Amino acid sequence: MSGIAAGFIGGVLFEQSGAETMYFICGALSVLGIAGFSLLYANVRRLQEKAKSGSEVAEAL
Repeated sequence: MSGIAAGFIGGVLFEQSGAETMYFICGALSVLGIAGFSLLYANVRRLQEKAKSGSEVAEAL
């Protein structure tokens, strides 16, 4: 479904705005996606470290 939607939206952008604008928007969305996944990864790592240190404290007791 996402591929169909992306193809349709990309086609509309290409027709209405031209190739340069379409590629600029796609590039900006890609950068936003990288930033979002980086934040998600950092948050998961932080939670894993927090859980790991919590389990080590519980084992010591």
